[in-house]
Amino acid sequence: MTIRATFIAISAGFVLCFAGCGDGGGGTGGDGGAGGHGGGHLTTGTGGSGGAGGSGATGGTGGTGGSGATGGTGGSGGSSGPPLAPTMLSAAPLEGVLHVAWTNTTPDCEKIELDRKKDDGAYALEHTLTGLATSQHDTEAVPPGTYCYKARCIKGAETSPDSNEKCGTP
Repeated sequence: MTIRATFIAISAGFVLCFAGCGDGGGGTGGDGGAGGHGGGHLTTGTGGSGGAGGSGATGGTGGTGGSGATGGTGGSGGSSGPPLAPTMLSAAPLEGVLHVAWTNTTPDCEKIELDRKKDDGAYALEHTLTGLATSQHDTEAVPPGTYCYKARCIKGAETSPDSNEKCGTP
């Protein structure tokens, strides 16, 4: 007994062709989105090109079709627009000083600026870190006193708003 059928499964942006399908084409990602996936023929053909990434990214290239192969994956997009403020998580005592931690909400942040104030003083820039940084062991925050922190992301010529404030006592 022979069964001939074309079956296409679509799930989360993936298209798989199991029989009778032609070469697939890539999709296009929006700003910050992921590119599409090209489909491939089960037994012959080539995969479609990867979709173009959103702003700040390059799309991937398509894979070669063949036995059960699917096309290539598109690139992920970068963030678009001005950077978002980091989210401060903690300013906790560690080894006699303060350890400050935050979540970076802008994936392509180039620098993190960390401001600090002591007691009722004014905020001043204390540390400039790589955009991938998510914590700082502040060896200058020593007892006595309460230290408060705010962070911001720098991306190109743009600066995020200040983050929320976290305070701690070493």
